[in-house]
Amino acid sequence: MENRDDTHTHTDAGASENQAEWARHAADGRDNHGAEGQPHARVLRVPGAQPLDLGRREPLTIKDFYGAGVEDTSRQGTFEFTNGEPPVLLGQNEGANPVEFLLHALAGCVTTTTVLHAAARGIEIESLSTRLVGDIDLQGLLALADVPAGYGGIRIEMDIKAKNASDADLDALIGFAQAHSPVCNAVCRPVPVVVERVSLWAGARDRLAESAVPHPFEG
Repeated sequence: MENRDDTHTHTDAGASENQAEWARHAADGRDNHGAEGQPHARVLRVPGAQPLDLGRREPLTIKDFYGAGVEDTSRQGTFEFTNGEPPVLLGQNEGANPVEFLLHALAGCVTTTTVLHAAARGIEIESLSTRLVGDIDLQGLLALADVPAGYGGIRIEMDIKAKNASDADLDALIGFAQAHSPVCNAVCRPVPVVVERVSLWAGARDRLAESAVPHPFEG
């Protein structure tokens, strides 16, 4: 099974200026709220939950997140993502499936990281297109063979054009983006994942606040 994700990004001067400013703050050890020397200011905690009513698929909802030492309240609405599967996997194509969302997240994060650090380096990007291809052996999902259930490999192809950067500059930028993209980093290294049975909808916010998963800056 092969999954593809194509992302096309075009930047403008205003976006580049904002990203450059963010990057300067990051380089100074601050976040975009100016919190300096505070470990919690650099923490981002993102909750996401999806109820499942047998016989239909409910959307995954995402709204709040914790960052810069406070709960973010800038979002007025809730983002919704419908998880689906093709008929061969007992779905009706209600939406992209989870492994396709993973490719989209990876494409978006690597692209954003590239644009962010291009602005910080003074590289003026004219266009940037990203194409991802991942291969999965479904025998792992279906427990038909002793093979990994996830992607056996993911290839990221980036077509980037810039006014004032050499091929060597762009290669260095892409390599740097790969190393500093949060999603790429999460995919490329072992990340502890805790799967446990809970009563998620009873006091969900309290559950998130008292999560058993250790906070990265709490001892």
